[in-house]
Amino acid sequence: MATLTPNSAPGCTVMVRFAPGVGVKVRKNMEMFFNHPNLVDVINGVGTIHYARWILYDNDTKLLYSVVFDGDFDKYWADFLPYFQKYRVPPVFTLAEDWPADGLTNLESFTKFFRDHQVDSLGEWGSFGGATMKEIRKALRVNEAFQKVLDDPAAQKALQNPALRPLLEEASA
Repeated sequence: MATLTPNSAPGCTVMVRFAPGVGVKVRKNMEMFFNHPNLVDVINGVGTIHYARWILYDNDTKLLYSVVFDGDFDKYWADFLPYFQKYRVPPVFTLAEDWPADGLTNLESFTKFFRDHQVDSLGEWGSFGGATMKEIRKALRVNEAFQKVLDDPAAQKALQNPALRPLLEEASA
């Protein structure tokens, strides 16, 4: 696989099959998933997810799940399982044709399912040059705090310090 940028967020693509007619239940579970009151807690609890996409296709008999996350494949799935259990998030993958019976209670089975259904990418590119979600969230918080300082009239004298020039130039770009 070719990587065009430093990449701490490799992610994965998973493809699974559903029996004909199961697509209605998959769509219902996805709707429940996205409307789940603890969904943000689940995603933030894992803490490494940059982006995720679920695509149901081929007459609702196949699902492509593409996710970009920081770090190791096995750790990502190991981090996710407790949140599915704790919050009873309606899992879509349990409807797949070859989902293991113990998939939500046995970490090895859970991880093996996703490893077995992972499809390798031909190449990857990332906009953030290897920045982790922790670093990105921190940068956003720092930016928000800095914007408040810029808007505060009491900070104007301090902002005249020449040492702050590179920061102020970047903020105005």
